[in-house]
Amino acid sequence: MRVFVVNAYPSRTPKYDDRYECKKGILWENVEEKELSKRHFFWSAKLKYRQMVTACSLSHQALIQLIIDEDLKDVFIIEDDLVIDFDDLNKFMENPPDTFCYIGGHIHAPLMKNFNTFAPIKLEIRETLVQGINKIKPDLFRLGSTSGYYIPNAKIALLILSSIRKEKQRAIDTEFIRLQKKGIITDFYYPALATVVMEEAKTGFTVIRYPNIIIDNQRLY
Repeated sequence: MRVFVVNAYPSRTPKYDDRYECKKGILWENVEEKELSKRHFFWSAKLKYRQMVTACSLSHQALIQLIIDEDLKDVFIIEDDLVIDFDDLNKFMENPPDTFCYIGGHIHAPLMKNFNTFAPIKLEIRETLVQGINKIKPDLFRLGSTSGYYIPNAKIALLILSSIRKEKQRAIDTEFIRLQKKGIITDFYYPALATVVMEEAKTGFTVIRYPNIIIDNQRLY
């Protein structure tokens, strides 16, 4: 079992002990135009946001590629504004799924136009969840963000990586949502194993893009 941290902000590393493996992420300042030109953004997205989204996507894909290259098994990937509950992680590993599985993220509406009116439905969905593996229902809700996820082996890593668009690629979480709609990503674990460090999350690019967003649960979902 390995727990990789996508480490894009070096100042966030002190909270991690030797159970985590911090992997240096791509710094957004180093993202050049040739990388941006391969990706799709809203017309209003500013340069810094485009660079941050691209750096995030490249960093995640590099770690998924590492799973393939080194034929790794039982790998967890989290972003560096989160920590893991290792007691719950050990329970997860008693009967791990054989496919990609979210261990943290946001339940949100299938359509962005319904984002602001989805809260009551989200509460109803939470009430139906069981402890353990739950299934994403793309017509009812989707899992957003790449806060934390589990990849069991190189075969699944290759499936995920090869299914991500090579041209006009969107943000990595949006690409994962696309794979949910295609039935390639189907599972999430409840309760979330990854817990947000709130003060650090507020400095991330999601809040830069959407300054009024409210993260209403430290364990997300």
